[in-house]
Amino acid sequence: MAASPQYQLLGPLCVQVDGHEVTVTAAKLRILLATLLLRANTVVSHDELIERLWEGNPPAGARDTVRAYVMRLRNLLGRDTIVTAPSGYVIQVEPRQLDLLHVRELLADPDRVHEAWALWRGPALTNVPSDSLRRDEGPALEELRLHVLSRRVDLDLAEGRHVEVTAELVGAVAEHPLHERLAGQLMLALCRGGRAAEALERYDVLRRRLADDLGADPGAEIQRLHQQILTNDQALTPPYEPTATRVPRQLPAMPRRFTGRTRELAALDGGGAVVISAIGGVGGVGKTWLAVHWAHHNAHRFPDGQLYVNLRGFDPAGPPMDPAVALRSFLVALGVDAGAIPRELDAQSGLFRSMVADKRLLVVLDNARDSDQVVPLLPGGTSCTTVITSRNRLATLVVGHGATLLSLDGLAPDEARQLLVAWLGAERIDAEPAAVAELVDCCGGLPLALGIVAARALAEPATPLAETARQLRASTPLDALDGGELGVNLRAVFECSYRALSPSAAEVFRLLGAAPGPDISLAAARNLTGRDTAELDELERAHLVQRSGDRYRMHDLVRRYAAEQAAGADTSTAVHRLVDFYMQTLRGCMALLDLDPPQAEYTDPVDGCHPLPIADAKSALTWFATEQHNMRAAQEMSAAVGWHEHVWLMAWCRKDVHYRLGLLQEERASWQLALTAAEHLARKPLVTTAHRLLGLATIHAEADGTASALDHLRQALDLAEQTGDLAEQSRVHQGLSMMYDHERDHDAALRHAVRHHEIFTKLGDTFRGSRALNAVGWCRALTGDLEGARADCLTALDLQRKGDDRDGMAATLDSLGFIAHRLGDSHQALDYFGQALTIFDDLGNRYQGADVLLHIGDVHRDLGDPAESRRFWQEALTLYRAQHRTANVEQVEQRLRELADVDRR
Repeated sequence: MAASPQYQLLGPLCVQVDGHEVTVTAAKLRILLATLLLRANTVVSHDELIERLWEGNPPAGARDTVRAYVMRLRNLLGRDTIVTAPSGYVIQVEPRQLDLLHVRELLADPDRVHEAWALWRGPALTNVPSDSLRRDEGPALEELRLHVLSRRVDLDLAEGRHVEVTAELVGAVAEHPLHERLAGQLMLALCRGGRAAEALERYDVLRRRLADDLGADPGAEIQRLHQQILTNDQALTPPYEPTATRVPRQLPAMPRRFTGRTRELAALDGGGAVVISAIGGVGGVGKTWLAVHWAHHNAHRFPDGQLYVNLRGFDPAGPPMDPAVALRSFLVALGVDAGAIPRELDAQSGLFRSMVADKRLLVVLDNARDSDQVVPLLPGGTSCTTVITSRNRLATLVVGHGATLLSLDGLAPDEARQLLVAWLGAERIDAEPAAVAELVDCCGGLPLALGIVAARALAEPATPLAETARQLRASTPLDALDGGELGVNLRAVFECSYRALSPSAAEVFRLLGAAPGPDISLAAARNLTGRDTAELDELERAHLVQRSGDRYRMHDLVRRYAAEQAAGADTSTAVHRLVDFYMQTLRGCMALLDLDPPQAEYTDPVDGCHPLPIADAKSALTWFATEQHNMRAAQEMSAAVGWHEHVWLMAWCRKDVHYRLGLLQEERASWQLALTAAEHLARKPLVTTAHRLLGLATIHAEADGTASALDHLRQALDLAEQTGDLAEQSRVHQGLSMMYDHERDHDAALRHAVRHHEIFTKLGDTFRGSRALNAVGWCRALTGDLEGARADCLTALDLQRKGDDRDGMAATLDSLGFIAHRLGDSHQALDYFGQALTIFDDLGNRYQGADVLLHIGDVHRDLGDPAESRRFWQEALTLYRAQHRTANVEQVEQRLRELADVDRR
């Protein structure tokens, strides 16, 4: 055999020769090879090898036996791999051949720390049955892993990715509660993510653990960080990262205990657009497991970042993800301002392709339903690689997009056995070969099933594997979860683990199956179940839920089984508690964000509901963004069971944040549900508001939604006039003015703006009335009545100055600058625009500030000052590009080209 071995120690021991995995079956051979690799390029004495192999109880002729083992390894790996020395043996490897050496080489280059981290595949030596190796070498390997992790997290924090690393750090700190550096990094990530209160709680937990376990205080560095958080030190502000250079790192955590798949990994290494599909649509075969494992190990090939989305194509908790939602998340991750994202799916897709056309970027589209869901998310060009997983074959991508179909079958018996070794250790697996073979056969090679069975065995170390196999054979079939062609009965696997749960954990399992939404936070789970974390920990140990930080998720097939079990139980009170948790936490967020209270009264939450305390406005937005899918699911479920007040209130409480985060389709869907709920409640004010807000959402969410929007706004106006609700009539007129302005019907926009202002004036609402008057002036200017427009805006400005409405003042000054420029008074225009720009800068409003810069450049052009004109236009262009406002970019570039033509003439 032409030997070119590659060795992996950073996880289960693994060897490849000429690209093919070599299975080192015998336990003693694995111990010998691991011992030599841990001392690579150094002579390991006969005595040490004997000690490792027999743990102080060697047989007669042990040295001759060692020699025979070495010969067997040479036959597997190549004759020249292990060299005999006078006192022992040495394995000769280059750094690139052994991940343990390679990781140290990579750490010397700060730019390759992410690549070093990607080498870890899980806990080291899990399939090497040597207590002494794990005792003597395990701590050093774990310390190296934590060192690489903390260095990689330092880089992520320096690049502003504090949100992305928080969940990972929560898990790392849970495993190493006394590790001060990790605890400090978690505190910093939480603080930068607007969760300062949680960061301070983490410090208190660390301080108590150190005192109880070590009798020590936290170190000076973490004490200093604690003080900085207490005093809101500005030095902890996230580093500014220009949007144009943001590098997304969205991959989920590295899969642990990955085994086999050598052929499939080699196919993926070929690059291009790759579709991984399961035969017969079977779930649990390890599509995501393979894709994410490959992505981590190849992350260095994609220096411009890695995008990931779970498209939830087969999730029983809700419909597949709209591709527009996925695209929006990608664009935001790439640095696009939410307000600058186009409304139309085609325009979003075009912007995405333009942004990544020349980038070396990896896009992982996980759990896709069909080709229609995938196509808008495919990058253009040849520099990006896309990996797609789906239970459907997606064959149309081959013809239309040159995809390579990679059909994934269950693990081969030896690979499945190796996965069980990674879970349970070689000694336990070797002790019951017949039972292991039966377990492998029962699980059909599905990693999902094998993981659940292994978790059960780990939880019951005294139970023979033969007994677990017997119970599996005795379980009832489940048609919906039968693996069909793969010969696996998933119901038997699930049922076996379910029956082994404690009664309280089984109840929590059922409740999780009844809960709306794709995942659940720890706080939400406590409200749902009325319990703390012990049952969730038991479910995680049973491999029935997966934890990521403080969030829990079920595989969709496990969730389907859990929902089956919940169908025969009374879960309504618990689910009501969960929906109230979302509702009441939303209520707290509204107060922090200074949003208008709803017209409907909040109902008292059911007993046992404990809303999450939110510290500040930034934390409120972060919580909302994290929970948006669960809140939509909660609203949909409330609609299905007739909790109409909840449906309406959840629409109201989310409306302003939907616009802030650019979730326009979500806003429209929310008010469609709320309109139906308001009609069930037969309360005209709620129906009126629902029609108005659904009309506004339709304008923003649909490119061709004018007819539908107009219908809803007219119905809202009719209802408001029937009830004599003047304030609501005024708001509807405002919406109609916005709609006609969007359609460039300036006369109609002016009529409704005037009526909007008249009603607020009649009501004596000076604050809203002054803003409405500016809207009247703006619409009047667009119709050509510049003198009337100026008078309106000057009156509005005076009222806003008296009321200290700085947002309103800046908008009105911009209108006055536009009017003065149209009237030919360029110097007055520059004065107004300068005042507006100063206020926008003070408010941090770079979005509207960019428009003012454009207007200032226009004025200087008309004054015959091309140098100043070019300066302001260039500054506006920089902002427009950073905000990805394509139409505005083209507008300014055209002005600059015209200016260059004048210079040439």
